[in-house]
Amino acid sequence: MPRLHNVSILALGLNHTTAPLDMRARFALPAGTLAPALQAISKRVRRSAESEQRRDAVVQAEAIVEHGVHGFVQWLDRRGNVPLIQALQRQADEWRCAEIARARRALARGEAVDDVLLALSRGVARKMLHGPLAELHATDGAGREALGRTLERLFLARGSAH
Repeated sequence: MPRLHNVSILALGLNHTTAPLDMRARFALPAGTLAPALQAISKRVRRSAESEQRRDAVVQAEAIVEHGVHGFVQWLDRRGNVPLIQALQRQADEWRCAEIARARRALARGEAVDDVLLALSRGVARKMLHGPLAELHATDGAGREALGRTLERLFLARGSAH
């Protein structure tokens, strides 16, 4: 049985009953080679389909990896803000503790609870706003405008229930 390597398929418009015999003979497969030829073609088609599926799987895997890498890079980038976030939280805790201590002393002196609570909330708000407002007053020109927009975005709740 002849081996079929690199078989090319050529589609001809030959009819097995109307085409001349010599023409049919030129393009006919030798006896016993039709089944192996069809099997070889079938294998190639399957391999091609499997290869295409693998290519599709590789494309999908690359997209998943790229998405994961993008997420990791974003996470890593945000990690650079961790020291600042921790420092801000420490500062807020210090302010809170200082104002609570002040409120406790006022309550121990017998001041009215409502007056103490009002002073507590004002003290926290003043401490929180002092730095940004001092910076706003110390900045001029385009820097002041940019800082003003940032402070608006950070401190002015629009459309919220605050």
